[in-house]
This record gives sequence, structure tokens and C-alpha cells, in this order.
Amino acid sequence: ATVFSSTGSLHGGQETTLLSMMLPLIHHGMLLIGLPTYVCATASVPIAFILYTKGFSLGAVLVFLMSGPATNVATMGVIKEQLGLRSLVAYLIGVIGTAIACGLILNELYQVLNLSLQLEITEHGHSYPLWRQLAAVFLTSLVASVWFQPMLSRQSANTPVEQP
Repeated sequence: ATVFSSTGSLHGGQETTLLSMMLPLIHHGMLLIGLPTYVCATASVPIAFILYTKGFSLGAVLVFLMSGPATNVATMGVIKEQLGLRSLVAYLIGVIGTAIACGLILNELYQVLNLSLQLEITEHGHSYPLWRQLAAVFLTSLVASVWFQPMLSRQSANTPVEQP
């Protein structure tokens, strides 16, 4: 995409105008990356994290997260085959419009509310508070019990019961 700007005087604000157009163009760039990329929702999260740590705005990352998984080739193929080309075009317009709108709104909210996302990477020797460690152990035990319960119930159903 190209943006042209001109004024009648020297240093009449072209730089500000061009810099203000950078965010919408980055959002469109994320669409160009996300649309043809065959990526599922779980695989797009690490990619989004890398994009954010490399300097992309949260809005641009949100555009990628919304457009990538929603517009992969398999999804678009099924929509076209089952619902037709007209529905596919409407679906793409809806996804693209919603993704760009949500990305721009997120960037504006972060500017208006003066928020910043802080990524925390622990250093060697740095530990989490005790309550976080206990919560992690508790949640891990809950997940493990749900995961192992069907295996244990199958095993107990297969063991013969001795009759006196």
C-alpha cells in the first residue's frame, strides 16, 4: 500500500500524517500474513507472541490472531463447497472487517486508557510466590485426576470380582 501526503508549506505536517497512517497499514499487513497462512488457533499464539515481542502493536497481533485461524484454506474450502462462493465472500468480508475494526479499537483503548502490556520473564534464582506455586499444583492435580479417572475406571471394570 502507498500513502501520499502534501502540504503547501515546508514541514507542514506530512510526517505526522504519514506516521498516523502506519497503524492501519500494519493491520492490513497482518491480514496479508494471516489470510493465506495455514495456521490453527493453537499454532498462531506463539507466532503472535513473537510478532508482539518484535514490536508489532497489540491491535496488529489481534488482527493476525483473528484472521489466521478463521481463514485457513481448509475452512474456506468447506465454506465454498457447502455454502457457495457468495457465502465465502460474505464470510471473508465479515472476518476481515471485524478483525481490522477490533485491532483498531484495541490500539485506541490502549492509548486512551494509557495501558501497557508487560511481559515477565523470570531470571535464574527468581521464584514465584508460594500461593502461585500452590495454585499450580492444585490445578495440575485437578487436570491429572480428570485425565486419569477414565483409565482407572476401565481398569477396575476389567478386574474380575471373586465370589465367596
